[in-house]
Amino acid sequence: MWKRVFFIGFITLICCYSFSFAQHGAWEGCTLGKGFSSGISVKVNLNTASIEDLEKVPGVNHSLARNIVKYRSHHGSFQNVEDLLKVKGITPKTFSRIAPHVYVGKGIRR
Repeated sequence: MWKRVFFIGFITLICCYSFSFAQHGAWEGCTLGKGFSSGISVKVNLNTASIEDLEKVPGVNHSLARNIVKYRSHHGSFQNVEDLLKVKGITPKTFSRIAPHVYVGKGIRR
């Protein structure tokens, strides 16, 4: 009986620490090995993200990240997330995978 109580208390403690870390961004970009992640989603600003930042977005490889930065440098800042559809290599299917993980904020990096 005491083992079950200890186990439940331990799991509760782990969950509390997980939520605390998530709220303070301590696990931002944390990975647990190939194919696993912490499950914490961090949105990327399309107008300031580097190629390396964009590569962290699900569905964006190096080539696509480079195209996004190149588009931004030629056309100026993104006005909305849907502008991604104008970038070479982004199909509606790719867009639907990327869109939940990006946003358009102020500022521009060229």
